[in-house]
Amino acid sequence: MVTPKKRSRMRIGFIGAGTVATALAIHLHSKGYPITSVASRSFASAKALSDAVPGCTATMDQEEVLKEASIIFLTVPDDAIRDTANNLEWGAQHMVAHCSGSLGLDVLDGPRRLAAQIGVLHPFQTFSSSANAGENFSGSTFAVEAGEPFLGILKGFITDFGGVAVDLSDKNHALYHLSGVIASNYLVTLVNIAIELWKTSGLTEEEALPAVLPLMRNTLANLEANGIPQSLTGPISRGDIDTVEKHLAKLQETRPDLLPLYGQLGLDTVRISTKKNQATEESLNKIRTILKKSIVEER
Repeated sequence: MVTPKKRSRMRIGFIGAGTVATALAIHLHSKGYPITSVASRSFASAKALSDAVPGCTATMDQEEVLKEASIIFLTVPDDAIRDTANNLEWGAQHMVAHCSGSLGLDVLDGPRRLAAQIGVLHPFQTFSSSANAGENFSGSTFAVEAGEPFLGILKGFITDFGGVAVDLSDKNHALYHLSGVIASNYLVTLVNIAIELWKTSGLTEEEALPAVLPLMRNTLANLEANGIPQSLTGPISRGDIDTVEKHLAKLQETRPDLLPLYGQLGLDTVRISTKKNQATEESLNKIRTILKKSIVEER
């Protein structure tokens, strides 16, 4: 556990002033960690973050952050992390972590060669704007990777956030990140598709989201309470062959581009349904054959 005295001695800076940086800076400051400075190519962005964190100064000079802080978060876009890290004058007094979920420690080889300690701290959470950045840190998972003593410091941050740490060392970062993309980003895409189908049915767009959101909330509540197999409902889980065939026929008529998506999601739903043991094996096998046929024919 990081004591208040140890917190007050740490000097933390940020290079990049987006939503993740804002969330981390505000929460670290609220826990007693001094945030010394933030650098951004946009002074307005740096100023917005510094205004939200007492004692933090805004700059466009990244080297100024290294002079003021010993722990630096690189919160720049993923494709800029390596170049940003390679173009700064690091030293043994520095600990630097990036906040990308899809990248490992190798993008920080530049600081490592200059004796800096390197790490990864990735919040497994969504940030749609700076206005509510980090509101859901408590209870969220954070992926970390680093050597000691930096690993202990990063885990201390997570503990103070009320989060849960998972160690990404020797794990596949891309697949870890992809799981989050599917759970969050593609969820928005699926809702958009659901709303488009709702409109195609003849109902109004204004009715769509208010109808879909309670359904989603109940589904998520069921997942939290009962786990995956027992939370699955709908025609495939019941082995309802006729309804699946009607869906495919109507998609062929109105949205044939969605047939591969419906087919693949349906096949994965069949796999879950076999664990729920509600539908018969015969009905699930028939549905599996129908879905595979729809994917092949569309391609």
